[in-house]
Amino acid sequence: MFNKSLLAALIGCLWLLPGQAQGPWKFRSVEYGGILTGEKGTFGQLQSINGMYKGSWFLGVGAGLDYYRFRSVPLFFSVNKDLMPHKNGLFLSLDGGVNYPWYKRHYSQLQFAPVSIFHPGVYWSASLGYKLKMSPHGKELLLSAGYSFKKLKEDYKYYYPPCVQGGCPVTTPPDHYDYDNQRVAMKAGISF
Repeated sequence: MFNKSLLAALIGCLWLLPGQAQGPWKFRSVEYGGILTGEKGTFGQLQSINGMYKGSWFLGVGAGLDYYRFRSVPLFFSVNKDLMPHKNGLFLSLDGGVNYPWYKRHYSQLQFAPVSIFHPGVYWSASLGYKLKMSPHGKELLLSAGYSFKKLKEDYKYYYPPCVQGGCPVTTPPDHYDYDNQRVAMKAGISF
């Protein structure tokens, strides 16, 4: 479900970072709204990331609503690096985690309707952003653009009426679909 190499990379970053930044760790909340555009169209997204920052590093845990193709809820770790700490400037961001489906197919009221079950998949994004300080107390306006990927899996099973003479199967083996959604992500947010 969750890519083990991505988890190992995030743990490695968390282990190496404390010696890289000076000063105490402080809490920060980042709230984003944005659009995702790709082969299947343009859709909205919302994200909330909460964590700690120290020097030029921010480590957080995030959740969101992703409406691209199939509505889903990504839960992820986030690592940001300010390229120009303590002033306006560029930052890099990397997010990785699990994408949970929040979507159900709707069918007509047929007596023998198909059944669809969605399963979680991987989620990750990488972006370059610009931060604009709004106050000396840490409020910042954030703008970013990057690449985002989410995966969902679907099992699709058809039910058929029983045979009149008996002995016929009433279901088929499920069809399995993997939906790889590659998108360009543009976000605007506020950090406080």
